[in-house]
Amino acid sequence: MYLTIDIGGTKTLIALFSAHGRILREKKFSTPEKMSHFLNKLFVQLEPFADEKPRSVTVAIPGLVESNRPTWFGNRNWKNPPIYEEIRKLFKCPVYFKNDSDLAALYETGFYPKNYSIFLTFGTGIGGSIAKKGALTKDSASFEPGHNIVIWDKRPMEWEDVASAKAVRRANHNLDVLEIREKHACDIIAARIAIGLVPIILEKHPEVVILGGPLGETFKYYRSTLNRLVKIGLNGTSAPVPKIVKAKRPRKSVSYGAYYYAKRFDKTIRGGRS
Repeated sequence: MYLTIDIGGTKTLIALFSAHGRILREKKFSTPEKMSHFLNKLFVQLEPFADEKPRSVTVAIPGLVESNRPTWFGNRNWKNPPIYEEIRKLFKCPVYFKNDSDLAALYETGFYPKNYSIFLTFGTGIGGSIAKKGALTKDSASFEPGHNIVIWDKRPMEWEDVASAKAVRRANHNLDVLEIREKHACDIIAARIAIGLVPIILEKHPEVVILGGPLGETFKYYRSTLNRLVKIGLNGTSAPVPKIVKAKRPRKSVSYGAYYYAKRFDKTIRGGRS
């Protein structure tokens, strides 16, 4: 079995996977603002999983990882949280830390192994990764689409302040984005995404763009408008119009990516045995 921990800006999801990729148990809780509160809550939730004796624990974070240690959480501004040592005490098995967007991309772009793909996740912020032929590209490590500057409402703003699920929810009177169905509201969501997506396509020329997170979940409600706006934005340029698709598992891409990462690493260590 393999344990995965997806630490998001809004929620944290713990999932226990079987060797064959089936979720056996999971636990979700709101991610506290303070690091000390988060650590206390995390380990209370993790204790029941210790008896399962997983082969490894893979932790996905929305920030930077150096030498397999989390050094910075972008949406919390936590620096060097002491998570690794505590998890090792509890589980006594290999513990891996990876960027959440990278893990999600490894899973989602795996469905398009022959394509040059960009994965974007719209949650508390906007994360993203770039993959080619099933592997992350070198420039994926510095790809931070949510911090790109766009002009919205006649003001320069970071794209994630315009098009993240958090920004969309705020613009819709705190309505859960999964409940937004009204056509005009969905058209505005498409415009919020397109205003940052078109410059990325112009720069990167991807063949496939994969949308994840809560806004990936609701893709069908704004798909036609987004495709139309992207075509308009690319008209007269040399950039080809990419295929824009919903992620296979929009809200669990990170967990499945963490499982596949651990499974791949485990096979390498064990000489390829399953």
